[in-house]
Amino acid sequence: MSSTPIDFDVLEKSLFAQGAEEAMLARIFERVPARRRFCVEFGAGDGRRNSNTARLLDDGWQGVMIEGSDYRFGQLRAHWAGDPRVRLAQARVQPDTVEALFAELEVPVDLDLLSIDIDGNDYWVWRAIARYRPQVVVIEYNPYY
Repeated sequence: MSSTPIDFDVLEKSLFAQGAEEAMLARIFERVPARRRFCVEFGAGDGRRNSNTARLLDDGWQGVMIEGSDYRFGQLRAHWAGDPRVRLAQARVQPDTVEALFAELEVPVDLDLLSIDIDGNDYWVWRAIARYRPQVVVIEYNPYY
């Protein structure tokens, strides 16, 4: 494990994610090796645009993508349906349901990456996750909410 700081300012723009998240995650996983190569993203949108997990899934990871919107879930399903490595769920993730949803979707307790982007309830959902222990967590926020 390297102790040299990661210079996030020089990382290339992501293929799918909003900024340089893909490069940031790649650098982080160079230092903190993935245990299972398993990720979960909720607020997954269409599963491609602004996705923090799409590139990992394209690179052979397994994962779960959760989206609450009917329209976006239709797009998500169009992108990932039929891929045996990716489980899809249409649900609005809430603090009182998140762990039951993870159990239903067979999320491993020791997942590698959890990406939360639900614009408003992110902190409370993160706080409610007790049983599951991701190595890396990305919590996006919208400063307008």
